[in-house]
Amino acid sequence: MIVEVPTSDDFLVAGTNALNLAWSIVVGLPGELENAQVAEWDEAGEATEEYWQKSQTSLGNALTLVQQGFELLLKSRIAAVNPFLLLSREVRDWPASDKKDISFADFRTVDAADLIKLHNSVCTDTLEADFIELYGLVRRRRNQIIHHGKDKKPIHVVELIEAILTCVSRLAPSTRWMKQRAEYKNNDNYSVAYSNDWLTDVLCGEAEIVINLLGASSLKKFFGFDKKARRYFCPECASSVDGDRSSLAHLRPNTPASTTLFCIVCDDVHDVERKNCIAKDCKSNVISVEGACLTCWGKQ
Repeated sequence: MIVEVPTSDDFLVAGTNALNLAWSIVVGLPGELENAQVAEWDEAGEATEEYWQKSQTSLGNALTLVQQGFELLLKSRIAAVNPFLLLSREVRDWPASDKKDISFADFRTVDAADLIKLHNSVCTDTLEADFIELYGLVRRRRNQIIHHGKDKKPIHVVELIEAILTCVSRLAPSTRWMKQRAEYKNNDNYSVAYSNDWLTDVLCGEAEIVINLLGASSLKKFFGFDKKARRYFCPECASSVDGDRSSLAHLRPNTPASTTLFCIVCDDVHDVERKNCIAKDCKSNVISVEGACLTCWGKQ
């Protein structure tokens, strides 16, 4: 008998873990460059160029994790129909199981190249051409790294960020990525070693990097965030950070009378009051219900 059969949720957790690991690598690189303040003294840009050249190994590792995330999330959707669909070869070529139990892991499963075809054959929500093309590109670049040691062309941070977000939004649409990041970071090894008191600071830093790197259309598509809107402190996140506060929320809808604020970090909508800040030098009229100005953070 076949035992230890993985579930759809097993593949989903493994896939999102792989994507989270890739994300940590990808957003960490521009963060380190900024922390080192290289832009302040690298007028010619030579050090910055060298930094990204020497980051290709890390980005290559991230790309292989992204490909793994695609594969596992595809398997999650197929397993939701029936996990035994993932087994390959004829029954006569399966490991003998007439005298003992055989783990599912001992069977050969469908090749990564065939997962799209299998998915679209058994799942009602068939994948469109653009997604199939992206999956093929990521898989080919991963194979280039594995079999030749490096990709033919440089790997860029933005393309990996967008690949991760596309994978999640298409294959696990109920997953809210920043909430997933919070859950992942709240349960990783660092939260054990250092506690999770720094979690909001880390997520705010990641959000700033993403806002700076992605275009307005991508931010709207993946996060529902309006890059062109005036930004305010989030009443929840700004209360939790230990370092400098970041303005990572905007009015939704973005109108003069709006009384709700959306934050990209906590991925929540917060009620606000529209009245003038009492500080002389602050012209804000967006105040938290707890009584803090969401522009200067002054108490009202």
